[in-house]
Amino acid sequence: MSLGLSEQPLFGALVPEPKHKSAGWAFLLSLLLPGTGQFYCGKIARGVITLAFWAFGTVLKFWGPILNARGTGLVIALPLWVFSFLDAYYTATEINQGIELQVEAQNPRVAVVLNLLTAGLGYFYLGERTKGMVLFIGLNLLKFVLAATAGYLQALVQILSLTVAGVMAVDAYRIAKRQIGAELGPQPEENPAYKPSRLPSYVPAGLATLATAGFLAMLVFGMAIVAIRGPVRSSAVPGSGFYAGHKMAAHGQTSLDRAVGDLLTTVQDIQKVERNPYGGQDETAALQRDIGVLNTVLGNGSLNSADIPVVYYSRGQALRLMNGVREPDGEQIDLPTAQGALADYDKVIAGDSNGYLREVTVANAQYWAGFVAHDYLHSDAKAYSYWEKCAELSHAGCLHLMASARPTGRGGQKVDI
Repeated sequence: MSLGLSEQPLFGALVPEPKHKSAGWAFLLSLLLPGTGQFYCGKIARGVITLAFWAFGTVLKFWGPILNARGTGLVIALPLWVFSFLDAYYTATEINQGIELQVEAQNPRVAVVLNLLTAGLGYFYLGERTKGMVLFIGLNLLKFVLAATAGYLQALVQILSLTVAGVMAVDAYRIAKRQIGAELGPQPEENPAYKPSRLPSYVPAGLATLATAGFLAMLVFGMAIVAIRGPVRSSAVPGSGFYAGHKMAAHGQTSLDRAVGDLLTTVQDIQKVERNPYGGQDETAALQRDIGVLNTVLGNGSLNSADIPVVYYSRGQALRLMNGVREPDGEQIDLPTAQGALADYDKVIAGDSNGYLREVTVANAQYWAGFVAHDYLHSDAKAYSYWEKCAELSHAGCLHLMASARPTGRGGQKVDI
């Protein structure tokens, strides 16, 4: 008896259609937002990890609290961006070739980026645990040496560290390709339905090469600057003498230690208010805290000749800005605050030396002292006496003010067409 079933079932009908992914689309998606090309290719876990760590590095790069943190953010974000668009392109190609499963267990791009970012984890990923452990310990010792060096020696150690990381990345790629070759065999079967992408491979590869070359050039340039000029002070204000003579208390930080550690933040806060002096009460409170830190440092008496103009200039700016914040809010100008700012600028001028911050100069102190005298103390004669002196130092702002005053005799100036 027949039930009407075919004696030869159509098993071919049960075979799924070959998957196809556009390598160009995968590349473009990850180029715009790292990780999304991996999502498109069905590699969800890899996409999530790539996107999360890239986002972390980007946040650190643009909003990191200190210079070193921003540098670390760049070192994380840029390699992951390059990895993401390269991996998305080649993953789509491997899917179309039908070899994605063989590549997945020892993905060479994953091995490379792990070795670059983690000093050896790529070897663990490939099963080369002994090599990974040895190099992990070696690179961390190299970083320890780097932290204890300076100048040209520091640049040499940094170049050596970069070279070792690059060699490790190339080695990881070589090992992964060898493992894939063993998995596929000497003559891997080709997918008859495979069609090369219309986006040639040299486009993502070329972009990756340009990004890497630019990044390396930037690192080498930065290291050259450090080697020639010395490392940037972490605080940007407290100087050589202050740090050289200052020691940590044996039983924890003193209030002075904390003040010294906050000096970078103090100067940055003052500069932030200077760029946007309309923050109202919040800005006033921040400036009062900054002035307190500078008072503590000045009261200690451990500043050297390079530190003194920087700290006095910064406090003068903060005091001047206190009145600058009050004015838009309709509050009355505080004369003692204005006089304090003028006194600090006068100390910078009397010292007749510029600080190690670019903006801390005698001419700039004279320029701002003139504004305090003119706007808050209402003394044109005093204001123009400052501006006339800084014009002689070729300060552009003072030259402009004097050029405007001479034809009219403003501020008691002698008319001089």
